[in-house]
Amino acid sequence: MANRHLEEGVASWAKARSVMPRRQLTKREEYRLRGLYAHDTRDYEEAERVYRLWLMAYPNDALPFFYIARPLMLLGRTNDAMQMLEAARTREPDAHYILANLGMLQLRAGNLEAAREPIAALRRIGETGWADCIEGQLDFLRSDHAAALARFEALERGSDAELAARAPSLQAATLADSGRTEEALVRLERGIKADMAAGRHVEQADKLLHAATLELALGRSRACRDRCVLIEQIDQSSERLAQVAGLFARAGFPAEAERIMRGLAGSEPTRGLEADRERVRAEVLLVRGQARQAWVSFQRAATLDPPGVPHEYLARGAFAAGETGTARLLYERMAADVGYYWQSPDFEPIGTWFAARQRLSTLDNRPSTAAR
Repeated sequence: MANRHLEEGVASWAKARSVMPRRQLTKREEYRLRGLYAHDTRDYEEAERVYRLWLMAYPNDALPFFYIARPLMLLGRTNDAMQMLEAARTREPDAHYILANLGMLQLRAGNLEAAREPIAALRRIGETGWADCIEGQLDFLRSDHAAALARFEALERGSDAELAARAPSLQAATLADSGRTEEALVRLERGIKADMAAGRHVEQADKLLHAATLELALGRSRACRDRCVLIEQIDQSSERLAQVAGLFARAGFPAEAERIMRGLAGSEPTRGLEADRERVRAEVLLVRGQARQAWVSFQRAATLDPPGVPHEYLARGAFAAGETGTARLLYERMAADVGYYWQSPDFEPIGTWFAARQRLSTLDNRPSTAAR
C-alpha cells in the first residue's frame, strides 16, 4: 500500500486479516497490523488509537511514533504530528524515512526555515535524492518555481529509481500550480511513456490520473474520459476505481461512474470506500443538475474524510448549490493551505491549489446580489 500497489495491497490485507485470528501474535505485531489496516482504509481516528496503544506498550520503538504522525496530520493536528516524528527521531536519529517525513511535515506546517535542518541531515547520511526532492518543494513554497523545476528535472536523471519515476509528476505539479497546465501535461505524457516502457504500471496509473484531472481543468472532457479508460485497464483497486468514477461523472459521463461503483458493491465496506461512494454519488447528482441533493452527499462524504484535509469537492458542491459564502470560505482555506498540497505534491490531484486560487478570485470579483 505504501508503494501505491493498491490492488495487491487490498488482496494482501484480506489474507492477513483472515489469518490473524488463527495466529499467536505478539502485542507489537497485533498493534502494527491493526494500525496499518486502519490507516490504509482511511480510518485515521482508529489508526491513532491503536498506534497510541503500541507506543505506550513499546516506548523505545521508533515505529509507532513514526506511524502515528500521518494520521495526526490528516486529523488536523500538525503540531502533534511533528512532536511524534521528533520522538521517533530521538530513537532512530539517522533513519532517512523519519528525516524525510519530518522535512515534509515542516513544509506542511509552513515552517520553511525549519525544514532546512532535516534536509541537511538527509545530505549528511548520503540521501541526496530525498534532500533534493524536499528542497525542490521548499523552493516552490518560497516562490522560486524555476529552482524547483530544475531540482525535479535533476531527480529524473538521478540514481534513485523511485524518485526518478516520480520526477515527471513533480515537474508537472510545479508547472500546473504556476498556471502552465499545457506544459504540465507534456511532462506527464513523457513520464507515462517511460513508465509504460519500464513496466511501471502503478506509476503510469498515477500520472494518467493527474493528466485526466488536468484535461478536465482545460475543459477537454473526452480526453479526460480516455485517460480514465486507460487507468481502469491498469489498476482495478477500489480506491483507484472510485477516483476514476468521480472523474467520469465530472467529465459528463455519469453512467460510466455508476457502472464502476456498482462493480465495487462486493468490496469490503471500509470507511474510505464509504466516503468514496458518497462523493461519487454527489458527482453524479451534480452533473445531472441536482445540485442541492449533491450538496447533501458531498457533506456526508466530508464527515467520513479526515478533517485536516481541504476537500475540493466540498467547495465545488457548495458553489453549485448556491452556498456561495461557504464556498468562499472553503476556497480561502485551500488557497491558504499550500503546504498541504506541497507536503507531497504528486500524491494529490496536481493543479488543485492553483485552481482553488482561481476560483477564489472569481468569487471575490463576482457582483453581490444587492449590486445585481
